[in-house]
Order: sequence, then C-alpha cells, then structure tokens
Amino acid sequence: LEFYFHDKVDLTNPSNSTVVFVAGPKNAQFGAVFVIDDVLTKGPSRDSEIVGRAKGTYISDDSTNTTTGLFLTFVAVLKDGTMSMHGQDNIFDEVRELAVIGGTGAYRFASGFAQMRTYKF
Repeated sequence: LEFYFHDKVDLTNPSNSTVVFVAGPKNAQFGAVFVIDDVLTKGPSRDSEIVGRAKGTYISDDSTNTTTGLFLTFVAVLKDGTMSMHGQDNIFDEVRELAVIGGTGAYRFASGFAQMRTYKF
C-alpha cells in the first residue's frame, strides 16, 4: 500500500484542522496530546483519489527532542477494513517506521511495518 497522509494544523481555529490539540502544554512540547483524522490519498495532492482516513493520536512522549508517539488506525475507503499501526514519529528523520499491529476486514491478520517519509512540510 502507498498513500499520502495530509495533516492540516490550525491551532487558532481547530474546526479548520485535521489535527486537534486535546491535552497538555499548548506549545506541543512533552506531554501534549493531539487527535488526528486525516484524509489519505493515492497521490501527494489533496485533490488526489481518497483511499482512506488516518485516525489516531500524536503524543509528545520524549522530553529531549521532537519525537512523538503515533498511534494510528488506517481506515480503508476502497476496501472494507482497518489497519492499526504504532511507533515513534520524529518528523526530522528522513524515514520513520511504524509497527503494523493488526487489522480487520480486508486487512485481517496484518503484520509487519510501515515506512513514513515527509513529502512536504
């Protein structure tokens, strides 16, 4: 599977965001918690074909750098099913890996890993 994840962050107007601050320090440092509901597309453009949604949380769980814990459920649009992933997401690393920890429907018994790269920041 390959798809593009579109975080839209607007801390001044949460209704305009796909990432919403819910707890902890408002400066997104250690202890901050964000809930996400991002569109996933086939290509890098937001206008590209939608293949699913990424729902989950970012938790700032490292007091020494910009790493967050990412708990993510991929919800498929084209096939019936979900896939759950978990891992560390340091946005400044070129490649990040998440463990695939399970799935439902078309993704039942999913296992392995997912790689994330930042396309545009």
